[in-house]
Amino acid sequence: MKKLSLLCAVVVAGSFLSSFSYAGFTLYYINEDNKTYDDVPIKCKSSKTKGKFEGRLSGSIFISGTTPCTLTLDNSIEVKEKDKIVIKNGKFSLKR
Repeated sequence: MKKLSLLCAVVVAGSFLSSFSYAGFTLYYINEDNKTYDDVPIKCKSSKTKGKFEGRLSGSIFISGTTPCTLTLDNSIEVKEKDKIVIKNGKFSLKR
């Protein structure tokens, strides 16, 4: 009985901890083009999706998946948690 209880505890703890690895992150951006970019391909280690960058000066987008992630517009850029990007002339760059 003790072995079964211990096994259940390990399985529950593993399930709980593994849910955090795919939590995702928020990417902040400055859109100097003031143009909305729909269906921007986002490829992460654990997932592929598309994102929308609103046509306002600044904003954020939640990306589900583990970093690093690659965003593709007219160019490709690799991002990770806590990065901030700039969109200018239809291209991504990291904000320094």
